[in-house]
Amino acid sequence: MSRKGNYWGNAIADNFSKTLNTEMVKHAVFISIQQAKTALFDFIEI
Repeated sequence: MSRKGNYWGNAIADNFSKTLNTEMVKHAVFISIQQAKTALFDFIEI
Protein backbone atom coordinates (compact mmCIF):
# COMPACT_ATOMS: atom_id res chain seq x y z
CA MET A 1 0.00 0.00 0.00
CA SER A 2 0.99 3.60 -0.03
CA ARG A 3 1.93 6.06 2.64
CA LYS A 4 -0.51 8.16 4.62
CA GLY A 5 -2.22 10.85 2.60
CA ASN A 6 -1.84 9.08 -0.74
CA TYR A 7 -5.45 8.28 -1.58
CA TRP A 8 -4.61 6.34 -4.77
CA GLY A 9 -3.26 3.38 -2.80
CA ASN A 10 -6.63 1.69 -2.43
CA ALA A 11 -8.10 2.61 -5.82
CA ILE A 12 -7.81 -0.88 -7.31
CA ALA A 13 -9.66 -2.55 -4.44
CA ASP A 14 -12.33 0.15 -4.45
CA ASN A 15 -12.85 -0.23 -8.19
CA PHE A 16 -13.18 -4.01 -7.87
CA SER A 17 -15.69 -3.64 -5.02
CA LYS A 18 -17.79 -1.22 -7.03
CA THR A 19 -17.76 -3.48 -10.10
CA LEU A 20 -18.65 -6.54 -8.05
CA ASN A 21 -21.50 -4.74 -6.35
CA THR A 22 -23.05 -3.25 -9.48
CA GLU A 23 -22.65 -6.26 -11.78
CA MET A 24 -23.34 -9.17 -9.45
CA VAL A 25 -24.69 -8.46 -6.00
CA LYS A 26 -27.46 -5.99 -6.84
CA HIS A 27 -28.93 -8.30 -9.49
CA ALA A 28 -28.90 -11.56 -7.54
CA VAL A 29 -30.81 -13.18 -4.69
CA PHE A 30 -28.84 -15.80 -2.79
CA ILE A 31 -30.62 -18.52 -0.86
CA SER A 32 -27.55 -19.88 0.92
CA ILE A 33 -24.00 -18.86 1.76
CA GLN A 34 -22.69 -21.64 -0.48
CA GLN A 35 -24.65 -20.28 -3.45
CA ALA A 36 -23.18 -16.81 -2.85
CA LYS A 37 -19.65 -18.22 -2.58
CA THR A 38 -20.07 -20.16 -5.82
CA ALA A 39 -21.41 -17.10 -7.65
CA LEU A 40 -18.54 -14.98 -6.35
CA PHE A 41 -15.98 -17.58 -7.45
CA ASP A 42 -17.57 -17.77 -10.91
CA PHE A 43 -17.62 -13.97 -11.21
CA ILE A 44 -13.93 -13.64 -10.36
CA GLU A 45 -12.55 -16.67 -12.19
CA ILE A 46 -14.77 -16.87 -15.28
